Amino acid sequence: MDVSIIALFFSILILLIIEFNREEIILEAIEIPVEIEKTGYSGKVVAEKLLDEARKIEIEINEKSKGYVWPVGLSNISELYAQVQSPEIQVPGTNFTFKTLIRFLRHELGLKANYIRGEVTVENNAINLTLRSMLEKKIPAITISTNQGDLSQLIQEQGGEALLKISKPSILLIRTL
Repeated sequence: MDVSIIALFFSILILLIIEFNREEIILEAIEIPVEIEKTGYSGKVVAEKLLDEARKIEIEINEKSKGYVWPVGLSNISELYAQVQSPEIQVPGTNFTFKTLIRFLRHELGLKANYIRGEVTVENNAINLTLRSMLEKKIPAITISTNQGDLSQLIQEQGGEALLKISKPSILLIRTL
């Protein structure tokens, strides 16, 4: 048997094992009112900015927790990503992608992904951002608001923490230490 085929097989096997063993948290594009979308804030942009703020908190947590040994997964949010940013790798000779195959196999094995959906609403100059976990039962939804009428400021000040609170609340414990 050719060495390159064996190497390819083991590479795919390792990728599958890694994918199956991680908790999958997927932030979908956020629903945005037309008037805000006209200012350049699409659903994809808002999702990416929320991830940016959550990652800033991750950096803060990593700096704060240097030298401590935490339970596996407590201080790592690397499995949190936006659905709009994950690459699609087409499997040659088929009509499906690697990501589609992984999601199908995870579903068949009972390994559910935590999809986070949300929307931005505007009411009387107040901007509200609601995030909903499709899997989490304890904190099914979180709404953050600002009366300043500035979505960017809302995301910077409260967005990352709200995203972590609904997707990985245990991470915020480290931040409070």
